[in-house]
Amino acid sequence: MKVRNLRLIALVILSVIFTVLGGCGEQEDTGIFAKVKKTEYEEDGIKYIREEGSRVTIAYPVIDAGQFEEYEEEQIASYSSLARGSADSARDYGYYYIHGMDWTQVYTDAAIDRIEYTFYNGRAYFSDQCLDDISVSNGNYTGRAVSVSLSEQSDLYLNIALEFKSTDKEYQSYMQTSFSEKKAMSELLENGIIEAKLYYKDGTQSKEYLKIKTSSETTWWSGSIYRLIEK
Repeated sequence: MKVRNLRLIALVILSVIFTVLGGCGEQEDTGIFAKVKKTEYEEDGIKYIREEGSRVTIAYPVIDAGQFEEYEEEQIASYSSLARGSADSARDYGYYYIHGMDWTQVYTDAAIDRIEYTFYNGRAYFSDQCLDDISVSNGNYTGRAVSVSLSEQSDLYLNIALEFKSTDKEYQSYMQTSFSEKKAMSELLENGIIEAKLYYKDGTQSKEYLKIKTSSETTWWSGSIYRLIEK
């Protein structure tokens, strides 16, 4: 009887150990984002969503992504960013994760005078300033169109601002897994729609829509840029 009990206890201990180890190698958390107060509004004929969290508030323009479902994709550029940013954690209220990602020279046609970029449908925005510290605008951001010359494209940053909720896992410093954070960044970029208005030196204009595809599920800082083409 004693041997049987010892075996039972050993099985229970092993089960607990495997459960803990399994948690340490966890690949994905559910409900990783902090709760935000979400409101919708319109400004200058453009619809916006404003997400107000405990640390970060960001408003971004939205566009119907469904209209592009049947479009074809043509790769026109690649990117590899020296992204920089910061995170700050608090066990009670969660933490923010912000990054300024170097944009790239998407367009090279010398006939183009300037390009106006807008990022839709996500907590990101173009700016000539790198978001690498929350002190910029005191954690309050609004994504709008940014106009640059052909040569100034590489001076732009695609800034990302996410807010995660804390966890009860002390071995992770009460933060989400690195996998979850990186995956969230990749999904944000891939779900976004980029509008590029092209202004030519001869006075003509055109408009294109772009999509980002990251190098992998968690390698958000590099990838390819695609033009969406109507069939």
